[in-house]
Amino acid sequence: MIPAATSILLREAADGAEVLLVQRHPQLSFMGGMWAFPGGRVEASDRTSADPEHAFRAAAVRETFEECTVQLRAESLSLWAHWVTPSAAPRRFDTFFYAALMPPDQPVVLDLSESIAFEWLTPARAVELSLTRGLAISPPTHFILEDLRLSLDAHGSLEAMLRAEADRFVPCIQPRLAERATGGYEAVMPWEDQYASLPGEGAAIGGELPAHLRRVAALPAFRVASTTPRR
Repeated sequence: MIPAATSILLREAADGAEVLLVQRHPQLSFMGGMWAFPGGRVEASDRTSADPEHAFRAAAVRETFEECTVQLRAESLSLWAHWVTPSAAPRRFDTFFYAALMPPDQPVVLDLSESIAFEWLTPARAVELSLTRGLAISPPTHFILEDLRLSLDAHGSLEAMLRAEADRFVPCIQPRLAERATGGYEAVMPWEDQYASLPGEGAAIGGELPAHLRRVAALPAFRVASTTPRR
């Protein structure tokens, strides 16, 4: 399992709050050509504290600077989501996602070795492009975009959302894979009825779903075919 961290950079704009998405270099072995939030794996240099989460925050800060030349502070990050790759996948990541306000007067400058393009989009527009395949977006990224869209609707503004969600309960979400009759596999979430009957490691979410997960769980499931083989 590879520990990783990602920054969800947010800013206010004329049409409402926007989120930064970067396009991965098409030659990358993992998620090449797809659109995602800036981030990457936790390195040994990030482990400078006895607090296990500190390394994830440090990685999010470092990766955001390396990819986008945007300097964040670890204490300004708000834990937003936690995803683990399905156990059938050949490469597995344990990823913490952190929300952060885009610092003022800092332009996005890509390093072009890992990311080749970027877009500032409202979460609603990003979801629309994901659903119509206008942008290639993975299920976790799509899910978080839906979460942002619905959370902004619920709270009314970016500032209010970040304030209200600062202490949100963040359970681990580890999808399982269901085989499609037409070939390939699709991700099934822990709150879906089919989840318990599927093989592979799982992470049940005990008790009632937190409000932000209930909002997204009420939407039609987002299905993306995968050729991931079972082990």
